[in-house]
Amino acid sequence: MRITELHLYTQDLHAQRLFYTRTLGLPLVTETVASFTIQAGATRLLFQRTEQEGFLYHFAFSIPSNKLAHAKEWLLARTPPVPLLSLDGQDEFHGESWNVSNLYFYDVAGNILEFIAHHDVPDSTPDGFDEHSVLHISEIGLAVDNVLAQVAEFKDRFGIEPY
Repeated sequence: MRITELHLYTQDLHAQRLFYTRTLGLPLVTETVASFTIQAGATRLLFQRTEQEGFLYHFAFSIPSNKLAHAKEWLLARTPPVPLLSLDGQDEFHGESWNVSNLYFYDVAGNILEFIAHHDVPDSTPDGFDEHSVLHISEIGLAVDNVLAQVAEFKDRFGIEPY
């Protein structure tokens, strides 16, 4: 999936803007007192200030299929370094059913971010990795109270089927 625009909520707009623009180096597109938008490849990602708690997300940035190791090095070399999430000492993962490799990390609000490389997509690049290597956001995960009702609503309103 290629998400072209994504709107999310955050309680700490300033800290999020610094993380996405300085730590990750993604270009700032617009900024107001209540929101900011960054460009993540082909996706515009907007963060809107909220006073409500409980807005946590998981979303994935697609990267070229040959760049996971470069992306890992790049994250660890950022200032400050971006620590990777690990399970049983492993911080790179492979999904057989989708033929993907991925790694995970947090933003400053506790959202779980992912770099995902789809090996069946012919998008290899010869260069290293930097903020311009992000292709787009390809996944968004939302916590909901009633999963079946939300799946039905997404299907009815947007034509989105569960994978």
